[in-house]
Amino acid sequence: MAARLIIAMVFATLWAALLAAPAQAATHGRVVLIGVPSLRWSDISAQNTPALWQLAQRSSLASMSVRTMGTTTCPEDGWVSVSASNHAAAVPHNCDLPPEPLPAGPGATVPGYAAWSKAGMDSSFTSHIGLIGDTVHAAGGCTTAVGAGAALALADSAGHVDNYLPAGGRPDWHQCPVAAVDVDDIVRAYINAGITRDQRELPRYDGLRRTALKIADQHIGAVLAALPHDTTVIVAGVTDLTIRPHLRVVMAAGPDPRGGSYGTTFLGSNSTRRNALVTLPDLTSATLAAAGVTLPREGIGHLWSQGDHWSGVAGAVASLSDADRAAQAIRDLMAPFYTVVVTVQLLLYATATFALRRRSGTPRVLAVTRVVAIIAAALPISSIVANLIPWWQASAPVPVLLTIIAVIDAAITAVALGGPWRRSVLMPGTIVAAITAAAITIDVFTGATLQMNSPTGYSPLVAGRFYGVGNIVFPVYCSSVLLTAVGLAHLLIRRNRRREAVAVVLALGLSATLIDMLPYLGADFDTGFVLGTGTAITALIVARQRVTAWRVLGIGVLGICAVVANMFLDYSRPTDKQTHIGRFGDQVVHGEAWPVITRKFDEMLNSVGNPTLTPIVLAALLFVAFALYRPGRYQVGGLQLAYDRAPELRAGLVGVLVTAFLGFATNDSGVVIPALALVLTAPIALAASVRALQLRSTSNGAPLPTPVEAR
Repeated sequence: MAARLIIAMVFATLWAALLAAPAQAATHGRVVLIGVPSLRWSDISAQNTPALWQLAQRSSLASMSVRTMGTTTCPEDGWVSVSASNHAAAVPHNCDLPPEPLPAGPGATVPGYAAWSKAGMDSSFTSHIGLIGDTVHAAGGCTTAVGAGAALALADSAGHVDNYLPAGGRPDWHQCPVAAVDVDDIVRAYINAGITRDQRELPRYDGLRRTALKIADQHIGAVLAALPHDTTVIVAGVTDLTIRPHLRVVMAAGPDPRGGSYGTTFLGSNSTRRNALVTLPDLTSATLAAAGVTLPREGIGHLWSQGDHWSGVAGAVASLSDADRAAQAIRDLMAPFYTVVVTVQLLLYATATFALRRRSGTPRVLAVTRVVAIIAAALPISSIVANLIPWWQASAPVPVLLTIIAVIDAAITAVALGGPWRRSVLMPGTIVAAITAAAITIDVFTGATLQMNSPTGYSPLVAGRFYGVGNIVFPVYCSSVLLTAVGLAHLLIRRNRRREAVAVVLALGLSATLIDMLPYLGADFDTGFVLGTGTAITALIVARQRVTAWRVLGIGVLGICAVVANMFLDYSRPTDKQTHIGRFGDQVVHGEAWPVITRKFDEMLNSVGNPTLTPIVLAALLFVAFALYRPGRYQVGGLQLAYDRAPELRAGLVGVLVTAFLGFATNDSGVVIPALALVLTAPIALAASVRALQLRSTSNGAPLPTPVEAR
């Protein structure tokens, strides 16, 4: 019996070891990564960069987001992030050029590498700096680096690269399957011109940049001419340079590890789910794959895939340059846009407080206040739908975008207040919410193209998210779904169909929850808990059931179970198909989740002091509490009057507040969640309150009007 037990234990141990450490296949194929820090698509032309232009004609092309751990990706940051296929930063962080390696036989060792490696592992991203070198060595291969940045990318955990030559050197390209070249002429030109360590914006040295590009192109041409014909060539603008980030160049030519060859297509990856856009960690995966090596689980990059074909290189380069132009335009717009949003919200609340006072609340003032409230509620979705028009191509993009937003907002307001439903307390706000929810849902199913480079969407320069519902849109989506649900429930209840009303709330809320949480669609981690809980509590109130502590606890447990189930659903998929949800599941399984949790929690706490969005939260809550709900000791609040005529509004507002609070507590965006939820919800509550006050004035305190009028 004991012998059988020992044998069983041995087999179990061997089986666990096989599962935990799958064998790494030997290298096959050859790849050369040519890193050109600061290179962007607007630099590429047939006249100034002929070698790059000729390479582009036979390459697959994409823009690359190089964001790492800060707003600016310095040269060292970019190279160590390539090394780790993760977010990493240099130590110390001073935006210098990478240090020149110290010779060690045919290879070299990067000085100070141990400190960088430790800092990477100690960071909240637990970045394994040296991942490329370690992985190639484990597969029985070797590495060749030309230039200090290339050595930084290919060095193993000990900081050693097998073969090294200073910049401009000509190695034996047949010697190792993985090689990298640092073409740093642009960076050196800017540093020699006086770039400062604090990365202050430089004047536009157009002539200087063109000269540096010509020199870099000559160096690249020399490398390309010497490479064996069966080499996969990747050219990448691996870093930023000044405090102004850009989308950078990626082009790949030669054998494609997925089969066939690169050429005349755009590149994409599962990191972005977008045509012609990849991330810096993806560069590591593509480089290793070209040598027949799989990226280890520590890396977060995804393998490239070839997408749409392009017919002419000039058009392809122009399209990629246009993508960077859009990213730059929205970056310039963000600060003034949210300044306008905050100003409009605060003025709306101040004006509405005056309008709701008994003596000031004349019919004309109330009517104007209601219109302004609907305009404010339609602003978030108007700023997203505006991306149907390529406003960034205008000579003055900011005024053009604001004009487009104003026109769309006016159209939505006209629909909300233009039909017989304008006499209703609830329906104008419901229409705005329904348009918002429908537009965001359609956008998710069509690749979230409207959210990219939108003031309330996401930016590839920030690189927090590339698909699904962004953190800024998320609270707007949740709020719009719940307010749409209670608006429809109100119509059904007026017809004595309460069961159907509850079913509608659950159907809309849970459908939106699935759309936003499933890894194939929205891929949001906490939606099952946040929106699922808000939906369930809203349904309870609509059903006239008591919201007890035990029921809330049970609902919360179910929401957490949904989150965990979704996480392991994604984790069960192949690694290259997983989203950040499945990656977190992998970290949970391997006991590496705590740094991620603490990083998210710290970001949530740090958001509380946001000078732009925190005032919206405070002002909106104070306005709802003291101007709408309890305006004075002897005056009935407009919100209470709205509740009397449309009790379902209370259920919707409670659901929104629950969702906003849970989102604040569980999302790293923190105060963004309640702020944007209130940007939509508070104006809708105001519009309903104003209409209730108008109806009271019309009826002179008489009993409730006819169902059509009060609906």
